[in-house]
Amino acid sequence: MADERIERHPHRYAWRKRFADAKPVMRGEGGSVHSAEGEGAWWLITDEGTMADFLDDEDLGGLVKLRRFDDFHSWNQAIIAYRDARARLHVEESLRTAVPAIASYVEACAAERTLVRINERDHLQPWSFKALKLVLRPSDGPLAVGASMRLDYPEHWPRLGNVDITLTAEGAAPAFVELKCGAGSDALGPCVWDVAKNALTLRMGDASAAYLLAATTTAMWDKPVRGAELFDHGEWTTERLRSDYMDWWRQFERPPYCYRPKRLPVRGYTDPLASAAFRVGDTDWDLRLSRVTVKTHGWFDW
Repeated sequence: MADERIERHPHRYAWRKRFADAKPVMRGEGGSVHSAEGEGAWWLITDEGTMADFLDDEDLGGLVKLRRFDDFHSWNQAIIAYRDARARLHVEESLRTAVPAIASYVEACAAERTLVRINERDHLQPWSFKALKLVLRPSDGPLAVGASMRLDYPEHWPRLGNVDITLTAEGAAPAFVELKCGAGSDALGPCVWDVAKNALTLRMGDASAAYLLAATTTAMWDKPVRGAELFDHGEWTTERLRSDYMDWWRQFERPPYCYRPKRLPVRGYTDPLASAAFRVGDTDWDLRLSRVTVKTHGWFDW
């Protein structure tokens, strides 16, 4: 393990005089992180001085932290980890705040065409893509919006298909967004496929983050139909996803599809992030966003 030490200083500590060539790694409302070289070592400097006005006097003593590394590689990896975390937060916050705008755009497009129902392929996918291109602003750094990125994991899931939408922050791996949309009781069931798909992309290291974005009628959400649980806080296991949705999986395991997975991550979590109401014709709909995470390194053999 690399030799590292942490110095703690009060919030007015003049670290910039000590490390005049320090470079910013990330900034936020709570403070900043800088990297520096000097005094025969490498450093990460965390300055949370912007929080001083909200803290009691006894809490002000450690708002500046200097973390020393005697190993360049460990220092560099720590910087990369900070930047990756910043990129993930930027993407997620941008996507979360875009959900109402996407819902409004979908409603407007449906009204313009006098539609009474919408689906994923013809409506939610192209309209979400266009809405994201319109509403995302590079105030915290540019985000590239992409569509239909191909996935290829023949040893884990042959013929897996494409990612619906990608969001990529500068210098980071893309975040993947899987879409589902429909008016009937089966509208959200296929989300089980997308949870497993997202989990695999995370485990393989190709996605920095993974999300579900789905639209159905408010009545179907309230019922709730199968798949709605994937937009709540909860832990899932691949074994349970398989057994609870075996009727869905069998559709894709039989010819001519033969899309059967081979190996998938054992377990993970879903967390709701945002929702927005809209209308299609005379019907109330909801658009909901959920984050998929993987919390274990094990594999489930299908």
